[in-house]
Amino acid sequence: YGLTSTIVAIGSGTRVIIEKAKINVDASFSDALVALNGASIIIKNSTITTKKKYSKGIVLLTDSSVDISGDSIIKTEGNYSPCLELNINKGYIEGSIFHLSSKGEGSPLLNTLGDGEIMLNEAKGTAENSQIMVVQGHNTISISNSNLNCKGINKENNNGGILLYKNNNDNRLVELESYNSQFSLINNHAETPMFYCFNIEADITLDNTETKNGNVFIKAYQTDDSNINTKIHLTVNQMGFDGEIIALDEAKIILKDDSNLLSNNKITGNVEKQ
Repeated sequence: YGLTSTIVAIGSGTRVIIEKAKINVDASFSDALVALNGASIIIKNSTITTKKKYSKGIVLLTDSSVDISGDSIIKTEGNYSPCLELNINKGYIEGSIFHLSSKGEGSPLLNTLGDGEIMLNEAKGTAENSQIMVVQGHNTISISNSNLNCKGINKENNNGGILLYKNNNDNRLVELESYNSQFSLINNHAETPMFYCFNIEADITLDNTETKNGNVFIKAYQTDDSNINTKIHLTVNQMGFDGEIIALDEAKIILKDDSNLLSNNKITGNVEKQ
C-alpha cells in the first residue's frame, strides 16, 4: 500500500484508540489514518485534518474497521481526498455523532471501492465540489438521523449527490437505507440528480427522509459495455420528493410508494410502480 500515512494499524487484533487528539497532515499522497489486515481504529472527541491532494482522512483495507464518535471531525481540503474510504476487500465503518467535511474535487464524504458495512448515525457533513458519497463495492449502508450535503458540482462526469455504480462484472446487490435524515444539493446545476445510478443493482429505501435537489431526483442508465443489468428498487415511506424519476436505455427503476407520495413526479423511461 505504501504506508505513507500518519498512523497505520496492521493486523488482526491490532487496535488503535485516538481520543481527544488533533491530527494534521500537510503532505500530498499521505493519508491520516490507515487500517489493514483486520486492524481496528477507534476515534473519540478528535479532529483529523488533511490539506493536500490525494490525502484521505481514513482508509480501510482488508477486513479492517473504524468506529467514530463523540463529536469527532474528519476534514479534507485537497482534491481526490475522501473523508472516509473503504478500499480493498471487506471493511466496516460505524459512526455516531460526528462531522465530515471535504473541499476538493473527487473528494466525497464517503467513497467505497471494496465490500463492507457502513452505519452512520447523527452524522453531519458537507462536500464542496464533490458527491456526498460514491458507492462502487458490494455494500450495505445504513444512515439515520443525519444531515449530509454537497455543493458546487455540475451535471457532467457522472455527477450526482449520491453516485452508485459498478465498473466490473460484480452484480451483487447494493443496499442503501436512510431513516429520519436529510440529503441536500446546494448551488448545483439544476439537472444534477440526487441519486445517479448505472451498471448496478441496488435497493434504496428512504424512510422519513427529506431530499433537497433540482429538477431530477433519480437517474438510472446502463452503458453498452456493461454485463450488469441496471435495476434500482426504490422504496419511499412517509415523505415525498421533488424531481423527475428517469430510467434510460436498458435501465429499470422499480418504485414502491404505498402512500402515493410521488404521484406528481414526472416519470421518464422504464419505471415500474408496485
